[in-house]
Amino acid sequence: MVGAVPPEGFPHRGYSFISQESISGITGFAEGKREKPRLIDVKETFDMGQPGDTEYANRWPSDNHFPQFRAFMENQFTAIDQAHLNVLRAIALGLGLPTDYFVPKCNGRHHEMRLLHYPSMRLGDLKNGKARIADHTDFGSLTLLFQDLVGGLEGRDRNNSKYAAIQSDQRECLVMLGDCFQRWTGDYLWALPHRVTMPVTAQVDNDDERIPERFSIAFFGKPNRDADVGNLEHPQFQQTHYDSLTAGEYNNLKLVRTY
Repeated sequence: MVGAVPPEGFPHRGYSFISQESISGITGFAEGKREKPRLIDVKETFDMGQPGDTEYANRWPSDNHFPQFRAFMENQFTAIDQAHLNVLRAIALGLGLPTDYFVPKCNGRHHEMRLLHYPSMRLGDLKNGKARIADHTDFGSLTLLFQDLVGGLEGRDRNNSKYAAIQSDQRECLVMLGDCFQRWTGDYLWALPHRVTMPVTAQVDNDDERIPERFSIAFFGKPNRDADVGNLEHPQFQQTHYDSLTAGEYNNLKLVRTY
């Protein structure tokens, strides 16, 4: 298929078919867990990086099949990136740091934007080795997520391991911190473990109930590939030690476990 992600999943560019990616391979990764319980992801995705990325080029479908798709996606990427930078500034202020503290670490535009489609499926399949998307934390600095009204997104409380539904209006943007903020701040800020499963409205005991299809858009803000994602040099952020790694190295450590 033109525009398909390579079979090995690297780089994350283009279309991934249902079950090609298995996010369960990184369940618990940020918490130091390395076992790989395998669940089948019942989703298909399209990933892109920054327009004009020469290191990891985007993989586009033909304009003959999808007129203006590329132009629309590139414009959206640029607009959401600006919002991402503003959120970084807000976080810096909240931490008592200079406003633009995180901007030079994330201004290389080494981010990814993903379109996600979760097809309709039997509720019973979620109990038999399949998942819409398994429990995981995101690789980067922060994720901006737009979702429809179907539901199913849940966040996990790391203190008691309980899940709670995360709902939003279609015009709202959810902000979720990723692994790099947890590493930078030595666990002062935590990456949010989350998953997509059955909506809260589903009849749990009816295995034959069909869960409706779900759509979402995720913008994965990431530090520059050469940025260090070990602890920041600040006494407030030394609670847990994280080794010095570049963002590119850390990203690849997780990515190879998902395909």
